[in-house]
Formats: sequence, C-alpha cells, structure tokens
Amino acid sequence: MHARDIGLYGILVFAMAALSSAAAAFEQITSVSPFMKACWRLEVTAILQIVPMVYEIRKDPEAVKTMIRDCWHYLLISGLCLGLTFSLWCWSLDLTSIAHSLLFSCSAPLVVVVAYFLLCKKVAPLEIVGVVIGFVGLSVVIFGNSESEGSTWYGDVIAFMTAITLAIYMLIGKKLMEKCVPMWTYLTIANMEAALWAYIFAVAVQGDAPIEGIQWIYTSDWLIVIYLGLVPGALGHGAINWLLKFMSCLVISVFINFEPVIGSFIGWVVGIQPPPAIYTYIGGAIVMAGNLTVTYAGSKVKIPGDTEEKFYLDEEKGKTEEMRESLLDDNDNDEGEKFERRISRKHSFALA
Repeated sequence: MHARDIGLYGILVFAMAALSSAAAAFEQITSVSPFMKACWRLEVTAILQIVPMVYEIRKDPEAVKTMIRDCWHYLLISGLCLGLTFSLWCWSLDLTSIAHSLLFSCSAPLVVVVAYFLLCKKVAPLEIVGVVIGFVGLSVVIFGNSESEGSTWYGDVIAFMTAITLAIYMLIGKKLMEKCVPMWTYLTIANMEAALWAYIFAVAVQGDAPIEGIQWIYTSDWLIVIYLGLVPGALGHGAINWLLKFMSCLVISVFINFEPVIGSFIGWVVGIQPPPAIYTYIGGAIVMAGNLTVTYAGSKVKIPGDTEEKFYLDEEKGKTEEMRESLLDDNDNDEGEKFERRISRKHSFALA
C-alpha cells in the first residue's frame, strides 16, 4: 500500500470516528429538549460553512442564482427533511439506547431502495435481498428490546423515522448534485433552513423558550455544541465528501456502515451506554449485512465505457454532466436508467 493510500485511509478512519462520536456528545447536553439540541448543532454547522459558501458565490454567482431560481422547491423540502432528521434522531437518543438509535437511523440505504421500488425504478435483485436481510435484522432488534440496555420499541420507531427523512434528503441531494449545483451553497442553505425548522419544532412542540435558540453561546454546553458542529459536522462530513474524489464509494460506504458499532463503543467508554443486549448484537449484525449487500449491489451498476471504480462529479470539467446527457439522450433508456441509479448511490453517501 502506498503512503498516499495510507493517508487517505487514515483520514477515513478519523472521519468515521468523528461521525460516530456525535451520539455520545448529544447525550452530554441535558439543559434543553432534543429538538433544541438539533437546532444548536445545525446552527454551528451552517455558520462554519459560510466561508466556503461565500467563495462559491464569488466564483460563480450565476450558478447560485440558477440554483435558487430553478430548485427553490427542492431546497425547501431538503431543509425540512434535514431538520426532521436531526430532531427525530436527538429525540430517539432520549428514548432508546445509542446502539438502537444508530442501527435504525443508519438504515437509510434500505429505505432508499424501497423508495426506488415504489417509484417504479429498476432495482437490482441483490438490492432486494439486502433490504429483506436488513428488515429482518431490524425486527430482531426491535422485538428483542431489553430494559437493562435502556432501549424501547417506540424509541426505535422514532429512530427509524429518522432513516426515512434522511432517505428523502439523500434523494433530493442526488437530484440537485446531478444538476451540478454549488455544493457548499446548497449544504449551507439546507443547514440554515434545517436549524430554523428544528427551532420551530422545539418551541412549538416541546415548549422551549424562544431565547434558547442561541443559549448555547453563554451556557456550559457551548464547547460540546462547537464540537458537534465542527468535528462530526464540518470535518466528518466534509472529509467524506472530499474522500469521494480519491476513494471508491464502496470502500467509504463500508466504513460508514460501522457507525453503529463505533458509536456504541464510544458511548460505552464514556459511561453513558450499557453493554448492548444479545439481540442487539444479533440483529445489528444482520442489519449491517443488509446494508452492505445493498451497498455492494449498488456499486456494481455499470456504465458503458466506465472502467473506474469511483465516480465523482467534476464540476470544472463537466465530465459527469456530459456523460449523463449523452446517455439520457440515447435511445437505450436502460443504460440511462443505470446511470441515474449509479450516480444516486454516489451522492447518497456524500450527503449523508
């Protein structure tokens, strides 16, 4: 293995550790409701993304104007889904164990395949097998709940609702990335809007005081909130997006599927997560097998003339957009459909 590859894998391990630490960090905040925790995290992430957003706007203002003019409805739905994702996930952490919360919320790849099936898009047989395996594992986890583990069936259901809203967010992100929209501008707008939705949910549903939206600035929780926005948010997700330029999406997604394991271990080390029950081990292994099967099946969708394992949008050269247009304009609709399915796999993980 070359030194460059070792460095890339080192960055990937760091990114996974950063992402997996979020659940334990959220559990340390006890002064506000789960929805307000989500609001705080999204606020900080949006603030940290303003600098690259400004750079994009100055570099290509017309692209930003076009995105807002033509894709405003996607932006609205995307921000709502992202706000729901973090709000529901933080709520699930209060109602069930970290292990269960991460297992159910990380099952978004299964939901994406189901969505493709319901939308009458082609789904590979192996993807269907992966979905069946995944839902069998989820059933084992939810029906094997253990009070000693701190898990509940209703907390598991809320965590799974997180996977549904995340899947919608991923599909919208895929649609926008196909249009080569400015990535940082899109992500910043989505996080800002999501923070606003989480704030509305916190005040209207959970009764938080309106002033609590900025309370993290002057309370003892400020360091944890900064950590959540910077390390799991900006650095963790940013590293995953950057690594997609150099590494196979399959390799990255395999690492991502281990987030429930790493997150549960971190929770146990810091003393806020008891050892998982036996059904969590069994069901969790089955769920991960289902996710990996879906990931592998999606990675095997090939495009004529495509010999590389990785496939990344190159906005400057326009390679992806040109290939997409040439394939979709072709009379062979089956190949165009394959392209759409494969590019969705790539951006699903980039925007997770």
